[in-house]
Amino acid sequence: MAQERKLPSNSDFKPPPGTIYVNDSLYIDFKPVDHLMYSEFLSSIKDFWSEDLHDSIDDFPRFDLEDYSELSQSISPKNASALLNTARLDVNYKIDKKTWLGDIFNNAYYYYNPIVSISKNQAALFCKWRSDLVLLNYASSSKTKAERANFPFKVKYRLPTNTEMRKIYRSFSNSKNLYVINKEPPIKFESQSDENYPPGNLIFYRIKEITLENKSFTPYNFSKDQDSLHTGFRCICEILSDN
Repeated sequence: MAQERKLPSNSDFKPPPGTIYVNDSLYIDFKPVDHLMYSEFLSSIKDFWSEDLHDSIDDFPRFDLEDYSELSQSISPKNASALLNTARLDVNYKIDKKTWLGDIFNNAYYYYNPIVSISKNQAALFCKWRSDLVLLNYASSSKTKAERANFPFKVKYRLPTNTEMRKIYRSFSNSKNLYVINKEPPIKFESQSDENYPPGNLIFYRIKEITLENKSFTPYNFSKDQDSLHTGFRCICEILSDN
């Protein structure tokens, strides 16, 4: 998973992986979902994750969980195939005149590039999987109840609303914690590993991002070009109470 980011001063737990603080109950991915994260998603579907596992996630221990990769028994090859068909990328999607997505997706040089050509259904499924994976990681890395208390009781990753994106973008812009990468097309983004970005910054690329509504969010810098931009996404993470 991506590294953990900014910890708010008024919170006694670590922030969800890959996110940056918005308020005490809301975090957002500090950058769009990249190739490496989406590849992990696809691998998890092949190995163990399923809709059935998602529906039973509350039944798993909250700490001292054994290796959850052994949960593969919960998914049948038929179900895995159906999920993979839903999540699978269009490798024939053209990044530019000479490059297809299949040319760069598994290329280590582009691991940290934002994933593009994603559908809203695929992005929503990724968010559902990520919610489960984070909770399983919390449970497996916490040997005691006291250790588990260092993490949120429950998290829910989802797509942001357009209103949330506008407000968050404006807030980080006003605080000068906005980092915009104005390069095109995606093959020229020259993305870096997480730790190489300015800490505490919200990262935007020259892409439009999927939201819960039918309208994508486009950084104001690129709004005039939104019809020609590739589509990516990031997740919002809600902190849920134990009530």
